[in-house]
Amino acid sequence: MYRASLFQTPAFYCAFLNDIWHGLFGGRTRVNSSEDCFTSRWVIRNGHVNASQAMPETLVTRVPKRAFRPWLMQLVRWECSTIRSFLRSTWMMPQVRRDPLLARKTLEKVFRDVLVGIHLWAWVVSVGKYRMLTFALMGYYVWNVVQSQRAFFREYLYMSRYWWAVLIADRAGVIIAPWVWLTVGVDEWHISEKAASKKN
Repeated sequence: MYRASLFQTPAFYCAFLNDIWHGLFGGRTRVNSSEDCFTSRWVIRNGHVNASQAMPETLVTRVPKRAFRPWLMQLVRWECSTIRSFLRSTWMMPQVRRDPLLARKTLEKVFRDVLVGIHLWAWVVSVGKYRMLTFALMGYYVWNVVQSQRAFFREYLYMSRYWWAVLIADRAGVIIAPWVWLTVGVDEWHISEKAASKKN
């Protein structure tokens, strides 16, 4: 939630209606599906502070689609929006460059998929050279994953029968990463737009 007065200005209307993604290799796309990312970024760039309240009364959840293809399309849209936002933050927001922790977290998100590839390659090389140590580390990582899943299922007991879906959803961002990066400048992933076009 934001103060309404921040957005009741011609400057906000103009910026919001002309949110353009400039492709890495040319091309321009007007973005329709990143309103939350745009709003947060606009608030910070205009000298205001984003503050969140982590309380039950202020919790806002997302509702994922139930069928597989709409869920996948929704996930791609969310990931594309996140990647665009983090890429923009690296050069459009001075706060990121001034704060070492914020800069590290931003770059970590931008390069997440590259880092995952490096980690996978390191695991493969390690298994060949230091088998016992590698398996011990793998066991530690698996134990951490199990502990975090147990905590999740304690809070959302009804999801325990869908444990496989939780594991897939947790790692889906990395699995669909090539698709996301290839389509990061495309804005047709908006589910409602696709549904509307099919009805016409």
